[in-house]
Amino acid sequence: MKRAFFHSGAWALASGGPGSGTPAAPPPAPADPRAEAGRLAAVLASEPARHDLRVDRGRLLWRLGEGEEARAEWARVPEGAPERPAARLALGLERLFSFHGGEAVADLEAGASAPGRDGALARGTLAILREQWAAARDLLRPLEGWEAGLLRAWIESRDPAGAPATAVREYEAALRDGPRLAWALAEMGRARARLGDHLRAIEDYSEALRAKPDLAEAYLNRGNARRELKLDTLAVEDYSAALRSRPDFPEALNNRALSRSTLGDRRGAEEDFSAAVRLRPDFAEAWYNRGVLRMEGRDLGGAIEDFRAALRHRPNLGAAMLDLGYSLRARGDWQGAAEWLRRFVAHAPGHPGAAEARSALEECERKGSGR
Repeated sequence: MKRAFFHSGAWALASGGPGSGTPAAPPPAPADPRAEAGRLAAVLASEPARHDLRVDRGRLLWRLGEGEEARAEWARVPEGAPERPAARLALGLERLFSFHGGEAVADLEAGASAPGRDGALARGTLAILREQWAAARDLLRPLEGWEAGLLRAWIESRDPAGAPATAVREYEAALRDGPRLAWALAEMGRARARLGDHLRAIEDYSEALRAKPDLAEAYLNRGNARRELKLDTLAVEDYSAALRSRPDFPEALNNRALSRSTLGDRRGAEEDFSAAVRLRPDFAEAWYNRGVLRMEGRDLGGAIEDFRAALRHRPNLGAAMLDLGYSLRARGDWQGAAEWLRRFVAHAPGHPGAAEARSALEECERKGSGR
């Protein structure tokens, strides 16, 4: 059976009705955003109550990559000001796209009361975080601007029924019009990987890592793309970099173990699988993968223990059922083997290995009955 390796999950997500009318388009981007940001600063120095300009200046600064100064500008919009919901929305989106999704939810909820486009953008973002894909599509479909484009791309990346090719097109357009955010580059890499375009996915992850060198998830997924291309030595380097950024990353340990096993480093692979299940005892696939490694090394007792552990945490893991059955058969436990092979055949009757499993099951039933 093919062993399991893992992509990173959603970026720092948190759990949490369409607006009325047609939301307005965002103001057109100036030809020279830095000069415009300077002009707005001069106006605000003499008219500090122009909070509409303060929101716009923060957006310009964000587009220029100056997130900290942008956040400070939005924070200056006082509670009770009509522009406060728009400022909270901008804060929420910046936090979300900076890998601080948990901190973004309260801002996005406050931004949902903004009129027009901003309120629809906030509600659409919240629908994404709640995985309400249809509602999110309805809210974000008519909106213009690079932020809306990023969010539409995210829907197609994350919705199991989404279209990764559409996601790539939306990401490319948004990254042309807005800042080249590490978050968006890494997500675009994931969408390309789903399409099997691993070389370009590697380019996206590499650019994301130049922007944010401690992004463990991008190292993990670049390692996965390299592993798909059978570049396991480079994949091990990426998984190791992911673990330097985030030592408690069981998926990186699991995937590094798979590449180490491919490279013949069985000891290193077993150490990584063992570390993964210590960090996350319910990590069924890591238990299973270590079992396969032990089975290949003729440690049938250790393999059987690992397959049983995998099935305790994920009872429907067909690969573990099948390999547990084969391991028990190799030990001469005909009844135990028959039980698990029978479960596998019932669980996956159309699996390519089901015919061989049925033949093995008949053998185990015959020998178990003494015939």
